[in-house]
Amino acid sequence: MQKSKSFDKNSPILDSEYLYNAVFYRRILWKKRYSRPSSVIFSDPNGLSVERDGDRTEDKVMDFFVTNNFFGYLIKLNAGACRQVNTYPLPKPSKHSDYHSEIHDSENQILISDDKREALAKITEEVGHIKTKA
Repeated sequence: MQKSKSFDKNSPILDSEYLYNAVFYRRILWKKRYSRPSSVIFSDPNGLSVERDGDRTEDKVMDFFVTNNFFGYLIKLNAGACRQVNTYPLPKPSKHSDYHSEIHDSENQILISDDKREALAKITEEVGHIKTKA
């Protein structure tokens, strides 16, 4: 795993960072009319898993998803915008990725509420299709 020289996996997530996730393209999970995901993808009782950019380029982030056999669409959320809708992004490095993070409803509650999930869906940006390795 290639890391930025200045990256500390346990450092707080900066407002300027982006948080990435893979979305499997299905009618129920993607609102094609609005070119954004359904709010249902932001519902995870264990915390919404994301990959923080951690000073990586978007191409490097995409490479991570390709290398680890994710498929569908890569989406991103700005961490500062997540905080503006009162969600709580936090670093959660794992054995698979130093960049693994989660978005929680708040500091004390993990599952994101319905209204906050809808707000997250509205601020989501589509990066592009995750192309599998040939």
